[in-house]
Amino acid sequence: MMDNFNIDDLFRDFDDDFFYNGESFDIGQSSQATRHAAPLSEREVEYERKRHIPRSSINQCKWAQNVFNDWIKERNNIILNSASGSSNLMYLSETSNDGQEKLELISKEKLSDSLRFFFHEVRKKNGDLYPPNSLRLLFFGIQRFLNLERGLDWHLMTDSVFRDCKNLLDAAMKNATKMGLSMQKKIASSISVETENSLWEKIY
Repeated sequence: MMDNFNIDDLFRDFDDDFFYNGESFDIGQSSQATRHAAPLSEREVEYERKRHIPRSSINQCKWAQNVFNDWIKERNNIILNSASGSSNLMYLSETSNDGQEKLELISKEKLSDSLRFFFHEVRKKNGDLYPPNSLRLLFFGIQRFLNLERGLDWHLMTDSVFRDCKNLLDAAMKNATKMGLSMQKKIASSISVETENSLWEKIY
C-alpha cells in the first residue's frame, strides 16, 4: 500500500492549521558603523533554518510529534498502573526528565520497538480509528520530524531496523480499510448551472 506514493503531494494537501506556532524575526541589518549584520540569537538562526520549509511540513511534524507523545505516555501509564497481568506488555519509555520517552529524545532502537505497536494502537481524541491516509500522514510526519527537527539521518522506509514498522503500518492501513474507513479524500459535489450563473451575476 506504500508503493508509487508521492510524499510531496501528500504534504501539499495537508491542512496547515494544525499546531502551527510560527514566529517571525527582524533579522538584524548592518548599520553604517558596522560592516556585518547584528549578531543573531539561537532562535533567530533556527528561524532562518526553518522559514523556507513549507508550512504544511512544519505542521505535519508537530501533529505527528504530539500524537506519538500522547500515545506513548498513555500506553506506559496504563502498563504501570494496571495489575500484574500486564507484566507481559512492553514498557516503551527510556529515561527522560519526566519519566516518559518522547519523539524528540527517543533512540533509534526504541523508536523501532514503539512503531511496531503505534500504528495499531493509536486513536483519534474521540477514540475512533484513524483512516488509512491519516496513518500514512503520521508515518511521514514522524519521518520529517526526525529529519527536520532532530537532524537525524534515519529512514523509516529503508533502514533495516525499521523494516517491521513499515510492514505493520501497511497492515494497520488494511485493517482500517476493512473497517470501512476510506483511502479516498472527500470531493466537493459540483454546483448546478443555475447556482453558477447566480454567482457570476453577483460578481458583475
